[in-house]
Amino acid sequence: MLTSGEMKEISHSFLNSIIESSDDAIIGITLKGQIASWNQAAERIYGYSSQQIKDQPLWQLALPERHDEIQQLLRSVAQSKRISHFRTMHLRSDGQAIFVSLSLSPIFNPAGHCFGAALICRDITRQLHEEQTLQETQEKYRQIFRCESDAILLIDAKSRAIVEANEAALQLYRYTLDELIQLRFSDLSGEADAGKHDLVRCLSGNVDHIPATCHRRKDGDTFIADISISSILCSGRRLLVAIVRDVSERQRNQQLLQSLAMAREIQRKLLPQDSINLPHLDLYASTRYCDEIGGDFYDYFLPHAEHHSLGFAVGDVSGHGISAALLMAMVKGVFRSAIEQFDGDLEALFIALNRQLVHHSRDDNFMTFFYGLFNPDDHSLC
Repeated sequence: MLTSGEMKEISHSFLNSIIESSDDAIIGITLKGQIASWNQAAERIYGYSSQQIKDQPLWQLALPERHDEIQQLLRSVAQSKRISHFRTMHLRSDGQAIFVSLSLSPIFNPAGHCFGAALICRDITRQLHEEQTLQETQEKYRQIFRCESDAILLIDAKSRAIVEANEAALQLYRYTLDELIQLRFSDLSGEADAGKHDLVRCLSGNVDHIPATCHRRKDGDTFIADISISSILCSGRRLLVAIVRDVSERQRNQQLLQSLAMAREIQRKLLPQDSINLPHLDLYASTRYCDEIGGDFYDYFLPHAEHHSLGFAVGDVSGHGISAALLMAMVKGVFRSAIEQFDGDLEALFIALNRQLVHHSRDDNFMTFFYGLFNPDDHSLC
């Protein structure tokens, strides 16, 4: 059996071991504010050795403008009050200011009178800097989220419910935020059930991009959406970030460019493809449009196989673009058939062309047209 003295000695050893192994500064102070004990963590945090700081006033650690904090804390301890996690700033021995969290507990003698306090001090400088950095980062992302021109939706990864949306998303889908967060992301799809397969794969993380899918606004209007989805962990909750762009106009432009390319190719093939060889005559023709396609026109042919005369035409439809090209194509077809029908009667040929133009074109469309019949034998031009 251990004696009471031996038990006290063992308890004292345990207590010293706990105090010295703590990562927090543990400081014993008198009610007058003098430092009575100082552990190794206190040396690391404040930079003072036990010999340097013992019997020194506690407010030596405080900022000059915060000396009164020490007095207020000691008065509370003298009234047997405990203080937990009081945040303030202290000074290290090198003059560097640090943020600390203080907890004070009164120490009582066997008679129950408070004669001092145990101060536990934790250096929270790094923690506060990290919190500040996190807050600044969060504020930055909130600003980006609010101001981003693309629609951004935050979606719960499990339920697929919309939990947040930026202003661009509200404008795109024409819902209020309260209305939108009552929906699941799939509710915005305008596709038939078979068309939702890619959306399900994207929400499940199998793909991160859907290039073109139909989405529906609140009023039932649909648009072509380009969707990118990524996953983030926010406060322990897995969220999907969907960035939605309305690419309807871009898709229409692509379709128009494809149509223009097709029209340009058709127009190119409407121009003469075969060369004509006549003695003592060189023939060259070229056309360049100021737009993708135009209404410029030329043609040449031998109207009479037994003669060496060359028929050639040059025309220009008013305006540019597809309508001018279509009118040019129509004129070429009529002109070719009219050449065979009216032979050398140019007056009748032009009357027939004008009749077709009046019948098939708008009032504001017209075409300038030249047709010549060149005879290389006598160098005449009709």
